Amino acid sequence: RRAGGEVVRFIPVLPIQTHTSANLRNHRKIAVFDGTRAIVGGHNIDDRFVGDKPDPNRFLDFSVLISGPLASGLNRVFLIDWSYAAKMTPSDFRKAFAHQPSPCGGSTIEVIVSGPDIERDPLWDFIITLVHECQSHITIVTPYFVPDEVLFRSLMVKAHAGRRVQLIMPEKSNHWMADMARNHYIRQLCSSGVEIMLYKKGMVHGKLFLVDGTKALIGSANIDNRSLFVNFEIGLVHTSPKDIALFQGWVDGLLPGCRPFQETTLAEKGSSHQFAEQLAHLLIPLL
Repeated sequence: RRAGGEVVRFIPVLPIQTHTSANLRNHRKIAVFDGTRAIVGGHNIDDRFVGDKPDPNRFLDFSVLISGPLASGLNRVFLIDWSYAAKMTPSDFRKAFAHQPSPCGGSTIEVIVSGPDIERDPLWDFIITLVHECQSHITIVTPYFVPDEVLFRSLMVKAHAGRRVQLIMPEKSNHWMADMARNHYIRQLCSSGVEIMLYKKGMVHGKLFLVDGTKALIGSANIDNRSLFVNFEIGLVHTSPKDIALFQGWVDGLLPGCRPFQETTLAEKGSSHQFAEQLAHLLIPLL
């Protein structure tokens, strides 16, 4: 602010809001430059995610840089959020809303905006559709895995039907409660034939769905109830083969640093973490 920047807070906890809930979080990660380029993904503006020099403790994350007409659409999402937080109106940004960059690439990408400001739960709907329409394989990369019952059962059904379902997560995330809560689900998924791979070299914060080598979903949402049903989130659907190949290459780079869940002590039902897991499972609605 001292340097001339503009900063507003989106539904802050304090002062207490009378017209909405401080439980609602804007979890979208969008950076737009000149209305023509944009970055979307999992990165926060935080030393744990980005920096001017390499850091072995930095989170491993996943975002995409986009140019062209889609950047304008993402700018509209940002401006609507900004208008709400700054108590302005979208009409204050007529010129920005009218800006339409020229096409500059061959990728086909769709934006999915999800949150309390959008009817229904479009990101969750799309994820369920991806799972149900899968013909051969699903790969999911997520930092936290505390799914709702429908998604959980859908993945089990696909594995039982002989589809290859692969789930990649950090062996130890930055939220121990989420780690405890996920074990209830991943033990059952393992017994259904789902491949659970735990990244042991650090914290993976990327969010990526790959299905049948034909569709990919990237963005800000985690696999938990807060992201899919409460938070303001953003997702991008990619269907161009060159994009899918790049995403698959990123996943392939993770796998050498992973080990199967079955090889960890957490796979044992009699784990010393059992009480913590039961407590975390009770607190799932709050995670």
